[in-house]
Amino acid sequence: MRDEALGRYLEDIVGWLSGGGEPLGWSARLTEREDEWWVRVEMRPEEIGRAAASFAATNIGGDGDAPRITLEQVAPGIYEGRIGPRGPGGAVITIQREDVPRETMHLTTAGFVPPEFEAVGADRGQLEAIARAGGGRVLATPAALAEVVRKTTGRGFAPAGVYLVLAGAAVVLLQAVLRLAGRL
Repeated sequence: MRDEALGRYLEDIVGWLSGGGEPLGWSARLTEREDEWWVRVEMRPEEIGRAAASFAATNIGGDGDAPRITLEQVAPGIYEGRIGPRGPGGAVITIQREDVPRETMHLTTAGFVPPEFEAVGADRGQLEAIARAGGGRVLATPAALAEVVRKTTGRGFAPAGVYLVLAGAAVVLLQAVLRLAGRL
């Protein structure tokens, strides 16, 4: 394969598809700083100092370019690296411990509204009209949202699966009775 970037891109995709569990000795998260994506890897305390670790991250989403970034150690057991600017599209970032090739973690980013639309803001009047049309209301404070969530979780739910199984059993019995009666 001549194109090394394509090879790394395909390697990461195959790694993603092959699955595997989360690594036990470290965790990773994606953060945003000044409109850029950063990856932060934190080793568990019992893993620090056991072996020299090095981590690499690859952005296999976004614009199709898949540069491999080696994360820098910023503190004992903590590694960070800049992935790239935050764009409007989503991305999948693969983090791999280079000394243990099978230890891989995948982080995903959702697509975001482009920055030019963020400056526009929300039209409160339009939101209230949509809420009224749907029989709802606009929540003004985070406390109001917390109250709605508390009421919703307090009610619980009725298991629909039981009723579907009973309805299916009734249909099977009705079909058997009609067959025995010669009407089907």
